[in-house]
Amino acid sequence: MHYVIIGASAAGISAAKTLRRLDARSEITIISKEQDVGYSRCLSTYYISGRIPRNKIYICSSDEIANLNARILTGIEAVEVDASSKIVRLSDNNVVIFDKLLVASGASPIIPEIPGLSGQGVHTLRTLGDAEAILSGLSYVRSAVVLGDGLVSITTAAALNSKGVKVSIVGIAPHILATFLDETAARLLQDKLTEIGIDLYLGQSCKEIHRTMSGGLEGVTITDGRKIDAEMVIIAAGVRPNTDFLPNTVISAGPGVQVNEYLETELPEIYAAGDVARCYDFVRNSSWWHPLWPNAVEQGQLAAYNMAGVRRPYQGCTNMNSLNIGGIPVICVGAANQDQPGQETFVLSRSNSTYEKLVFQGDKLVGFILLGKTEKAGVLTSLVFQAAVSPTQKEKLLNGNFSYAAATGLASLKI
Repeated sequence: MHYVIIGASAAGISAAKTLRRLDARSEITIISKEQDVGYSRCLSTYYISGRIPRNKIYICSSDEIANLNARILTGIEAVEVDASSKIVRLSDNNVVIFDKLLVASGASPIIPEIPGLSGQGVHTLRTLGDAEAILSGLSYVRSAVVLGDGLVSITTAAALNSKGVKVSIVGIAPHILATFLDETAARLLQDKLTEIGIDLYLGQSCKEIHRTMSGGLEGVTITDGRKIDAEMVIIAAGVRPNTDFLPNTVISAGPGVQVNEYLETELPEIYAAGDVARCYDFVRNSSWWHPLWPNAVEQGQLAAYNMAGVRRPYQGCTNMNSLNIGGIPVICVGAANQDQPGQETFVLSRSNSTYEKLVFQGDKLVGFILLGKTEKAGVLTSLVFQAAVSPTQKEKLLNGNFSYAAATGLASLKI
């Protein structure tokens, strides 16, 4: 048996580890367009800020990679998958023949069309190479503009701010982190960002990037006509799944490659996991695209089980985000950012530094936001994963009783 994995990040490495544990003898080939494999993209901003050194960004040691006993092709891209012949064509004009294939190719930054974009000083932040390019340019940068209002843009802005750079965020949404936070939670974080010196230009987009006669960056103009000084621009306006090498038949109407409960695509012996996959969302009860690290790790592991012939269904995923801005922790799980028909919303506490919100759909907890105090997140997350909560559980939650025993009806365990 020859297992081939396209991608060497969360889903790909998780799958490779699981395959090798299940099958010590079969051949494994990992194809990575990056030279560096087995590192955490989530830690890139920690690396930029100096909170962790470069060697701590890796999730696998060199010994762990060696123990995979896998053929690892780095700096090479998959350019075409021929499903009928079970062939992956590579950017170096070679081919790899597979018995079973996992597509864990991840996602790439969306690059908007902006006059003046091409040239020095403009970066994305997706890879370790991107992080190193940003770091190498910071020695001469006093001001930067981050384009985007999502998680990567906010954490990148905070990292640059911690290095003494004057940072401005330009985002098209009316508030930051709109894909998972409501306006109330977002505004509390916006106040903190402003307090630490980050300027926010929301409901705006970048109209033009201005350069000096020598090609250096000097600023950007946004849609309302204001000009913002910048010697560096970082594009963090979202990502798109890497699917260009796949047959159009497996690409779903929404973002990503549609998979079934066994992480299988429509093509025989071809699976998908991670940021490239579109999976079942058990909160929305529909197919959804959630490019999140924890989801990718779990999907890679489950895909490997199924590739190895150990049938294990994937129960599905949902939105899960955790961050800390200026000392304010936030955890959001499920659908809690927008009021939907049939939902009940309960705000249990709200102040200048804390916010607790629960969202129910009938007898199911479908989402929550905790800001400032997040110690209740474990119990609430377990309840979101439950099919339903009882009336007694719901009453206790709404009365502020978040103990494990009270919420689940089980005796608490001392570990």
